[in-house]
Amino acid sequence: AERLAAQLQVLDQLRSPELHLAPSADLGSLRQGLATNHRFELIIGRNVLQGASPSEIQPWGTSLAELLADRGQLELLFSRPLGGPAQLLRQATGQFWPFSAELEQMEQEWLRSTMAWELLDSSLEAAGWQIQRQEWTETLLLPVDETLLLRWFGSEATYRPLLAERLPAEVPQTLEQAFRARLGSQLPQTLHHQRLSARLGTEGDGHQRPRTPSGR
Repeated sequence: AERLAAQLQVLDQLRSPELHLAPSADLGSLRQGLATNHRFELIIGRNVLQGASPSEIQPWGTSLAELLADRGQLELLFSRPLGGPAQLLRQATGQFWPFSAELEQMEQEWLRSTMAWELLDSSLEAAGWQIQRQEWTETLLLPVDETLLLRWFGSEATYRPLLAERLPAEVPQTLEQAFRARLGSQLPQTLHHQRLSARLGTEGDGHQRPRTPSGR
């Protein structure tokens, strides 16, 4: 966002678009920043609504319809690793861990549960949005450092408690120790990207624009 704002500063002030930022769970704050009767031509987001419940995701399309101008465009990018920490370490070292099968299955469920892609895609399509989808993968090198260990095994991490609920206590401890032994190294990590491009339908193209509440 900071990089985009800096790029906009070099444009002519009369032609420069306005940039508004808001958390995905609070689209109402975007509405507050708009002048009367103004709407957005473009709304973009990355990994929006992570960990949100279905009841939080389903109304999102209606809220977007109230914010976007006719022919307004929605651009969303969702990115997630194809494997969790245990799978990442196994693929890099060839070493299997106690409870490997159960552990990696739990990781897959955990990774899928944090992404809102499928439910958001289906709810927008059901509301009459025109959607284009694109998927691809890329492999990057993940630095093994203290920041990474805190994200997975720290007191506020979601990963470690997940393991502790269903596996013996020594499993997360052993896994953390294995990563600590590799501090300063890099591990190849494959990411799966999903891009969703959507716009409001109109009667002219065979799709009816999603209705917004009256009395505006």
